[in-house]
Amino acid sequence: MSPMNLPLVSIIIPTYNRANLLRETLDSVFNQTYSNWECIVIDDGSSDDTFDLMKEYQLKDSRFQFYKRPDTILPGGNGARNYGFTKSKGGYINWFDSDDIMHTSLLEKKMEAFMKNQNLCYCLCQMRAFQIDRQGKVNWLKTTQAFKEKQDLFVSYIRGGVSLGSPTIIWKRTFLDPNNLFDEKLKQSQDLEFNSKYLFKQAEYAYINEPLIFYRKTDISITLNFYPKIEKYLDSYLEVRRRILKFDPLNLEVNLVVLKSILGVFRYCVSKRKFKLSDEILKFIHENNNDNSLLMKLKLYRIHLFYLLFRIIRKGDTKFKNLLKL
Repeated sequence: MSPMNLPLVSIIIPTYNRANLLRETLDSVFNQTYSNWECIVIDDGSSDDTFDLMKEYQLKDSRFQFYKRPDTILPGGNGARNYGFTKSKGGYINWFDSDDIMHTSLLEKKMEAFMKNQNLCYCLCQMRAFQIDRQGKVNWLKTTQAFKEKQDLFVSYIRGGVSLGSPTIIWKRTFLDPNNLFDEKLKQSQDLEFNSKYLFKQAEYAYINEPLIFYRKTDISITLNFYPKIEKYLDSYLEVRRRILKFDPLNLEVNLVVLKSILGVFRYCVSKRKFKLSDEILKFIHENNNDNSLLMKLKLYRIHLFYLLFRIIRKGDTKFKNLLKL
């Protein structure tokens, strides 16, 4: 099949002051064995050499496009991703990160799956982490879990049995709702919110049990900075969990997994004497818990009781920790 007859894949990359890393990402796109792609880079207000770098790549290959996020769109990766979607023309969408790297056959292998099965709505693959040490040496880290056949991908994702990020999935454009992509108001758990609402639809998908994406592990990420900046991120964190709990109120497995993860944040707040946040989390759990069984009510009552006791005596972090779990 000639390149012109291949479906167009739109690769959308938000970036912010990543010129020192973006070149490797763009090179990995340029070297794809699948040729019918467009790469749309959306700048989120960079003050480094991103503009000059993108000018170089646009001169090198017209498939590279560069736009600056308009002031009418909220700052942040979510707004840049959504804006990139409006600029894209491909029937298939791959959001990507500006510091990650594609295997040379990433697009070819995923698009082969789509062309074999016209009913597919998305295609996933494994990822492998890497770090660059101070000497410039690449240290390869773990590969994400392999996908299992006939699993409920939504439940597995919420449970942590499947690791997915924005770059992991190529989506069929017609499966996506242009008015319900990335929530630009969220400051945390954006990928979780986006992936959850589409995986919950239980559409047909394909998976490739091979690491075709290499993601860079750094010390700078919202996830790693969550606890030190919990006052900033907690509202978004809880809002995303609220939405997940509303998807399927009768799924007590999802309910339990989500509550356990929230209680992990709750215990951190208790240990740091952030009682205002602790109260907010407990209130959230009581208002959004879908399990109304007597056993669950007793467990939550126990947690509340020992939390109040801890607030009074303000000692015994380690002893109380296990009493604040489900």
